Amino acid sequence: MSGSSTASNNGPSTNILQPWTAQQLAQDQQASGVLRSVGKRFLQQIYQTTISPVYGTSPVISVPIQNVGLITKFVVVAQTTVANPSAGSALSRGTFGPFSTFSLIQYTDPATNQRISTTGWHLAAVTARRHRRVPGAAWTSDSPTGFGATLSPIACPSSIAANANGTVNVVYEVPLALGRSSLKGAVFAGAVFATQSLQLTFNPNFAQNGSDPLGAVYTGASNANPPTFSTTVTVYQEYWDQFPLSLLNALSPDLSTIYEIKSTSFSSLVANSDNYVRFTNLRQFLSNVVAFDNGGTLNAGSDINYFMLQSANQTTEWKRSALLQSYMTRNGYGDDYPAGVYLFDYSDAPIITAAEGNTVLSVNPSTVNSNAVLQVGWEDLAVSQVLASAPSLAGNAGVG
Repeated sequence: MSGSSTASNNGPSTNILQPWTAQQLAQDQQASGVLRSVGKRFLQQIYQTTISPVYGTSPVISVPIQNVGLITKFVVVAQTTVANPSAGSALSRGTFGPFSTFSLIQYTDPATNQRISTTGWHLAAVTARRHRRVPGAAWTSDSPTGFGATLSPIACPSSIAANANGTVNVVYEVPLALGRSSLKGAVFAGAVFATQSLQLTFNPNFAQNGSDPLGAVYTGASNANPPTFSTTVTVYQEYWDQFPLSLLNALSPDLSTIYEIKSTSFSSLVANSDNYVRFTNLRQFLSNVVAFDNGGTLNAGSDINYFMLQSANQTTEWKRSALLQSYMTRNGYGDDYPAGVYLFDYSDAPIITAAEGNTVLSVNPSTVNSNAVLQVGWEDLAVSQVLASAPSLAGNAGVG
């Protein structure tokens, strides 16, 4: 009996998303604890530059990553000075404000897996889920102790008049590892010829003439007399070092894991019908962020009949109105997401498509205006050798 039990515990897992033996997983957990107890965590500045983006252009900043240690996260700090000319038009802050400073943030690991490819606002939405609070926000209180909002790491004037300047501050966390207490997804960079890339694309619609409800930091700009920008970008690298390299082999399950943060879009939506957002196979999904851009308008739930999650054989796991979704979001984070933006958090019970079968998130809108689109953000875990055969994340809505 004992021999049979041991063989069973040490045999390969039947879960394709976790193809390791019980012994390997136990060794991984032990090695992770040892590394975090004897190693040292660093957060070091690795890059700084100042650029002057031309209105309507999208310069790309390629960050030279330091090939050292076990990288768990990058922190990007950007400060943009906006100068609105005397002949310009008044600028009004967009939905996500400073979090739209970068229109695309991409990270590719040493094995050429593109782990992160998403908008700045979606990355901020994921950061809110990870911390379970509004990123960088200070809560007010009546305590007579001087505590409160004394600095502004996240800042963006509500408007900038003609012949006036404004300063936009933003901080992005670009995570490679699942969480501060987990090494799952961390990237070992202390190897010969380790190549990886982090690219930041300045938003061509940082200030725009139109009224993009999601993508612009400011709207209402004059194309004839546009504002000018000066942006300073500072990048920090968080990594573990000064630990025994012999731990790396035992950490194979953690280091073979890819933590993905990506976004896609769905169009051709139909009112009063289930518009399907399909979960692709061979991944474990932690969250979705769904923004319903209803033809240039973000409504606070008034254009949504319901959301519904269904798994294999169309089994309904839950069905929620926008109001119920708001209630659940407030209980988890203390705030709503911006109007028209909805977070679906599966982190307590990830959606494992290999186990649950075909899974869809249905969005049933009451009205669909011309050019309406769903912007969908994905947060998931996958195994590198399995991900190579997995389908791409879905980007076309099916209608029920």
